[in-house]
Amino acid sequence: MKIKAPYVKAFLILLIYFIGMKIIFIAMVVNKNTLLAFTFPTIVGGLGGAFFLYFFDREHLFESAKIIKAKKIKQFEEKYFKRLSHHGELLSTFIIGLIAGPFFASLAVHLLLPKFKYKYPYVILISSLSIFITMSFYRGVFNFIRQLS
Repeated sequence: MKIKAPYVKAFLILLIYFIGMKIIFIAMVVNKNTLLAFTFPTIVGGLGGAFFLYFFDREHLFESAKIIKAKKIKQFEEKYFKRLSHHGELLSTFIIGLIAGPFFASLAVHLLLPKFKYKYPYVILISSLSIFITMSFYRGVFNFIRQLS
């Protein structure tokens, strides 16, 4: 069985992003500097969302974007679109982005708002808020556990 180069690229892009974000999260959760612990992951998450949106919008340049999109789109549609179909497109993408993170926020904006004028700032906002909320939760849990011991 021969593995094609775009599949390897798609896998590596996702692997680097997800492992990198986990390393950043762990490092920032245990960091004592609160400002740095919230600012750095929020900026990286916002830029990650913008990167994935650019990646999906330029799928003619990136063959691996088609592969990632094709694999995730069916799961994505079943999970979110049917549940949120009665909301507007902006609110649906906002909810999806807050719950699922930058990758799915960019995928939702790419699918639901392809002609939206402010889609890059919108993805950066959604991704940043998602990371900020997630980081708040993780830091709260970590501080609670640290106080128990």
